[in-house]
Amino acid sequence: MTLRFHIAMKAGALKNGWELGSSVYHAVPVGYDRPLCGSRVAINWRQEPGEEVTCPRCLKKLSKMKPVIITGGVPETIGF
Repeated sequence: MTLRFHIAMKAGALKNGWELGSSVYHAVPVGYDRPLCGSRVAINWRQEPGEEVTCPRCLKKLSKMKPVIITGGVPETIGF
C-alpha cells in the first residue's frame, strides 16, 4: 500500500508577532490534520504547501515507510 502525504507548515502568529508559523514543514497524511510527528496545530495549516519535509521527527518516521508519495495541496481538514 502506498501512503500519501501533504507537506504543510503550521499557521499562526509567533510570540514576536512578526512571522506566520514556524519554518518547519511537516508530513501530514492525506485525509488527516495531524502530522506524523504528532504535533498539534493550534490555529490551522498555512494555505501554501511546502516542497520538502523539514521536521526531524516526521522525517524519521517517513524514512521507515515505503513506498511514500508526497502530494501537493494542504491537509484536507483546513477550514475556518
